Amino acid sequence: MNNILFSNELTIFFIILLGAIFGSFAAAIIHRAPLGISIIWPRSKCNNCNQIIKPIHLIPIISWLLLKGKCSFCKKYIGSRELFIEFLFIILSITIFLKYHISFVALEKFIFCFLLICIAYIDLDYFFIPTWLITLFSFFGLFILFYYFYNPQEWIPLNSNWYFLPTILQNKNFCIIDHLMASIFGGGFFSIINIAFTYLLRKTGRLTKQQWAMGWGDPWLIAILGLFLGAKALFLTIFIASFLGSLCGIIQKLYPKNYKLGEDIATNALPYGPFLAVAAIFVYLV
Repeated sequence: MNNILFSNELTIFFIILLGAIFGSFAAAIIHRAPLGISIIWPRSKCNNCNQIIKPIHLIPIISWLLLKGKCSFCKKYIGSRELFIEFLFIILSITIFLKYHISFVALEKFIFCFLLICIAYIDLDYFFIPTWLITLFSFFGLFILFYYFYNPQEWIPLNSNWYFLPTILQNKNFCIIDHLMASIFGGGFFSIINIAFTYLLRKTGRLTKQQWAMGWGDPWLIAILGLFLGAKALFLTIFIASFLGSLCGIIQKLYPKNYKLGEDIATNALPYGPFLAVAAIFVYLV
């Protein structure tokens, strides 16, 4: 009995450790990818004094707490985003492990969340998604799609009890056509919306010739989510994301902050990617 308890505690410890490590790696991708810096080299350095950070100061969570969130050289506060992301991945890792244990499904769902969180943060900061990152997500989605096609016994249906859809529309078995159609029609539909609304808003002068109603990364991201989620879950994801985006838009109207990130981005625009990411992770895990 004691051996079993020790084994479980040790497993949880390693899950927490891996979550913190991958959270630290995700934070590095979020910081480096938009700047065109390799995620592997050069070594991390302080953005203020440009000193190379020592390996002892890169231990997830512990180093931040010991240094009180400051650079060990110039003592400038480095922010708490990395700490938050590391804790986020710890919670994510434990949640996935407790629900799916150590399995292929758990690994697949963790990678899904890992890539989405990186995409969401970058889109939030820069209003674009790096091509290599979303391309990697695309290939991963296709791999998972065909993996479950050839191994349908490993696929676990998403929780559809709260989809508010007739039972006859709720798939209990994996259907590759459903996922492919969700991807094609989801991405295609939002591409049409992007073109149509861009044309209308440019005609009315609300957008310049360089600006688009939404970035092309959003339809692409929706197409990828369709590969994982299928039609019903994708529809629910878009509904939740749109609701959250509308809510934030209303709050932004009530408490306006006039900002502009570039000529190709409309003033006070809100990126759709982070809302899609939050909604997709919720639907895919719950």
